[in-house]
Amino acid sequence: MYRKSFLKTVGLWAILTLFLALVSAPAQAQTAADIVGAWEFKMDMGGQEIFAEAVFTKNPDGTLAGKWTSSRGEVDLYNIQLINGNLTFDRKVSFGDQQIILNFIGKLQDGKIVGDFVTDMGEFPATGIRKAPPVNIVGEWEYTMQFAGRGQRAQRQRAQPAQQIPPTKIVFTKNPDGTYAGKWSGGMGRGQRGGQRVGMQETALSDIKLEGNKLAFVRKMQFQDREFSMTFEGTVEGDTIKGNMTITMMGQGQPVPATLTRVKPPAALGDWEISMTFGEREMTSTLTISQNPDGTLAGKWVMGQRGESPLLDVKFENGKLTFSQKRTMRGEETVSTFEGTIEGDILTGAMKTGDREIPIKGKRAGTPTPPAPPTAAAAKVETAAAALVGTWELTTETQRGARTNNLVINADMTGTYTQRDNPINIQDLKIEGDQVSFKIVQSRGGQETTREFKFKLEGKTLTGEYTTGRGTTKITGKKIK
Repeated sequence: MYRKSFLKTVGLWAILTLFLALVSAPAQAQTAADIVGAWEFKMDMGGQEIFAEAVFTKNPDGTLAGKWTSSRGEVDLYNIQLINGNLTFDRKVSFGDQQIILNFIGKLQDGKIVGDFVTDMGEFPATGIRKAPPVNIVGEWEYTMQFAGRGQRAQRQRAQPAQQIPPTKIVFTKNPDGTYAGKWSGGMGRGQRGGQRVGMQETALSDIKLEGNKLAFVRKMQFQDREFSMTFEGTVEGDTIKGNMTITMMGQGQPVPATLTRVKPPAALGDWEISMTFGEREMTSTLTISQNPDGTLAGKWVMGQRGESPLLDVKFENGKLTFSQKRTMRGEETVSTFEGTIEGDILTGAMKTGDREIPIKGKRAGTPTPPAPPTAAAAKVETAAAALVGTWELTTETQRGARTNNLVINADMTGTYTQRDNPINIQDLKIEGDQVSFKIVQSRGGQETTREFKFKLEGKTLTGEYTTGRGTTKITGKKIK
């Protein structure tokens, strides 16, 4: 009886799934992204809780793929479908030389995957919760905090706005054993005693703990015979860490709001493929921009057999790159200065040496070469071609009155000339500035005749003439769509 009920349940689900697939197949492409990522699953297998991880990915053709990792190892998921929030997939479980197929039938509900694994042995509830993306604190951070003072001094300055402490640099690294190390440099100094600004010492951080997205660390400082400590506790949210810093001195401490902001590397860093033009000769070289531990920039210029030379005064601010370069040739030292701009992966600028200025263009190494900008003449032709696309009504004056025919120009610069409901393909379409020309070839009585058209394009009008073996005839045209 149970088996009949089970088969009936599976049969109903199969019919429902098939129905949804038929009436709403396009929905998969729209909702597949909703489950892409890692999920933590908990299953109830006859009263025993089993945990596993499912990772769903999206194939280039829009279908879904997946991996299931548990204490038994990793297996592929297949037949994955997500239709209108209903999720189904299959996985195989091996017991010795036997293999069991588990069919998951469930739904994506309130950010969770809820459903059952269905087998011949019964149905087992399962719930999946999306795993939070891994938290990464490795790198350089800028630390700031608000400090309004304490005690009597704070009371005297109560009406004054809080003082903004100068930025501090904190660098986190990760050790091979998975623990973290950190270094604090620069920062707070509120006074100067004995020639040393308090809080400005470069110190190593201790007790760095990252649990989930919660970060804590301690900074200890020694001043004369006293020890100061700063304890931070905060939450990592992408490229920002917000929390409180407790500054403890003589056994007393008070939390102060503090923020760490990730320092993104300058866009100028890396290798650049450079080209320069000397008369009719083009020369190539490589420009490399790097960053020193103190945050300043350095660089070198490599030019083939001439070797490399270091760059001086390298600066990159607001998309503008500048540096200088010294070279010694035949016992004489020359100084060149560069000034350029970086937009994405493209570098443009000029190198000046004395009164001479050499244009320089470059691209980030490994990126495709950008297309050359169109010349003024090419741009004019492109504009005229765009204006020519459409349907035109051409008119000629004859002894019997005006005659009209249609000309259609397509976006790919093909077209047809229709005369007496007889469309004829145009040939040799040419555009030179505002001048347009083409020809048509007609067959009559086994003989071919050619008609050549020449127009001047002005907005939505054409004026010109066509030529045949019998002579030249004036013709005008207007754009009708």
